[in-house]
Amino acid sequence: FTGIRVSVNVARSLAYGLNLKVICLDLFDLLALSNEPQNTEQPKLLGLVDAFNNEIFCASFEKNKGVWNKISMSQSKTLNQLAQDIHSPHLCVGEAYNQYEAYFSSELKKYLIREPHVHHFPQLKNLAFKSEFLEAHGSPLAWNQVQALYIKASAAEEKLKESK
Repeated sequence: FTGIRVSVNVARSLAYGLNLKVICLDLFDLLALSNEPQNTEQPKLLGLVDAFNNEIFCASFEKNKGVWNKISMSQSKTLNQLAQDIHSPHLCVGEAYNQYEAYFSSELKKYLIREPHVHHFPQLKNLAFKSEFLEAHGSPLAWNQVQALYIKASAAEEKLKESK
């Protein structure tokens, strides 16, 4: 959580000091950006990242006019919730698949399509050439509109909730 706060404040400070706007992308946006829609037959993309404690952070995208459009917000799910929510094939990207593959049902595995040419970590080298993707993610923000996205509460915040 501290790393996220520091990173966001660095971006805010640079935007303020240089009078620039900020385009906010999360890890899943960057995973989608790193995997060209035209390089797969799959109409949907699912990003999976380990959230620890048998949970996964995930977001899904759908192919539309040659661009991945986010159709579910970044969220935390248990493995059971993930299995209940996925009912169609998705190109599956991200490092969590390998970590949890042994726990996925055979039914879920048939919908999580792994292709050898995909990137499971963000590839930022071509970001400047992806204007159509960036335009699909809303307008750039002023420095004071930029906020960190916390998908779930920290362990300390969860303990505090339980004690009340």
